[in-house]
Amino acid sequence: MKVKAKIVFIILFFFLALPGETAAQQTAAALPALPIPQCFGVNVHFYEKNISRHVEYLKKAGFGWVRIDFSWDRVEREKGMYDFSVYDEMFSELDDAGIRILAILDYGNPNYDGGLSPASEEARKGFAAFAAAAAKRYADMDIVWEIYNEPNIVEFWKPRPDAGRYAALAEEATGAILAAAPGAAVVGPAVSGPRSFIGTGLVDHKTREFLNRVMDSSAVRRWSAITVHPYRSPRETPESAVPQLETVREMMREKGIDPERTPLIAGEWGYSTAKHHIDEHKQAAYAVRSLLLAAKERMPFSIWYNWQEMGGDPWDKEHKFGLLRFGSLHRNSLDSLAKPSFRAIEQLSDLLNGYRFDRVIETSAPIMMLRFTDEENSEAFAFWSPDDETRKAVIPLPPGNWKLSPILGESASVSVRTDEKLETSVSMMPVIAVPE
Repeated sequence: MKVKAKIVFIILFFFLALPGETAAQQTAAALPALPIPQCFGVNVHFYEKNISRHVEYLKKAGFGWVRIDFSWDRVEREKGMYDFSVYDEMFSELDDAGIRILAILDYGNPNYDGGLSPASEEARKGFAAFAAAAAKRYADMDIVWEIYNEPNIVEFWKPRPDAGRYAALAEEATGAILAAAPGAAVVGPAVSGPRSFIGTGLVDHKTREFLNRVMDSSAVRRWSAITVHPYRSPRETPESAVPQLETVREMMREKGIDPERTPLIAGEWGYSTAKHHIDEHKQAAYAVRSLLLAAKERMPFSIWYNWQEMGGDPWDKEHKFGLLRFGSLHRNSLDSLAKPSFRAIEQLSDLLNGYRFDRVIETSAPIMMLRFTDEENSEAFAFWSPDDETRKAVIPLPPGNWKLSPILGESASVSVRTDEKLETSVSMMPVIAVPE
C-alpha cells in the first residue's frame, strides 16, 4: 500500500471507529431561562375531575408549569401493557393552554419486586420500558421527565433509601427515554432537601451522601437539570435556602458538573398554613419571595407546593400547603377557594409579566432588592425585608415615575427626581415597582 493511501485509510478508520452520539450517549435537552410568569410552576394532584376548571385557574394565576405524579402502577396494571387514559385528557388540556408539564416517573409496581421501589434488574428494565413508552407517547408535548420523587427518604423509596440502586435506575431510565424520544428533557433526582443541607447532623450527612453518590452516575451528566426540594421549617425564611443551594452547586463543580449547563431547579418548595405553622398572610409573602428567589438563582423554573389543599384538617401539615382551599372546584367559586397566596402570585404574574431577573441591587439597609428587565429594556424592581422585620429604608430607585404595588396592597404613584431618594416602609411582603 502506498504511504498516501495508507494515511487516508488510517484517518478513515479513526473516524469510523469513533462512536457517534448513540442513544446511550445522548444528553437531554437544555432548559432555557424563561420570563415571568412562564417560569412559575406548581405541584398538582388532579387527574380526571374538573380538569378544565383547574386549567382555567392555573392560567389566571399565571403558572407556566405544573408538576404531577406519573405513576408506574397507574399505567402498567397488567405486566407489559400500558394504559395512559388517566393522563391523556389532562395532558392534552394543559398542553392546549400552553402550560408545560414536569411529569414525575415514580414509585413501585405490584408486577415487579412485590411493589417495592424498583431495585432488581427486571424491575429496573420494567420501569425504563414504562418511561420510554410514556416519553414516546407524549413526544410532541415537550414534557420534562423527572426520574422518581424523593428517593432519599423511606416514605418514597422502599424498603429503605439506597443511592446506588437509585443511580442504577436513573441510568437505565434516562437512556430509555432518550432512545424513545431523542432531545427530550430529563431531570432528577428530586431529593428531599437540602432543608438543613449544610448542617452536621445525621440527616444532613445522609442527604449529602446520597446526592454525592448520585452525582457520580452517568445519568446526571446527561440530565437537563438537577432537582432539589429546599423546604424550610416554619421559622426559616425562603432566603435561608440560598446558601444551601450554593452548597449543591459547589458539590456539582467538584464532580465536574457545570451548573450553567445543568442548572438547579426547586422542584418542590412550600409552606403549610396548618396550626402551629404559618398564617395565610405569611404564606402569601413566602410564596412570592420563593418564586422571586428562584428567578434570582437563575432556575429555568421552580415549583411551589401545593396547588390545592389535600384535606380539611387544620392541624395536619400535609393538608394545608395549597394555594386553593380544600373543596370541590365544581361546587365552589374561585373567590371562596382562593387563599391570599393564590392572589399574591396572580398579582405578581400580572405586574412582572414578560420581565426577567437581571441583578441584585445593593442597598444600605438589610433589604433584598432585585432588578428585572423586559425585551424593550424597561426595568422593574422588587424589594422586601428578608428577615420579615418592618422598617423604614431608602430604596435606590432610578429617577422617573413609578407605580409601587405592595403585594396584596394598594398601589401608589411616586416620582423620583435625580436629586431625591425614596424612603418608604419595607416589610416581609414584597413591593413591586414598575414604570408608570
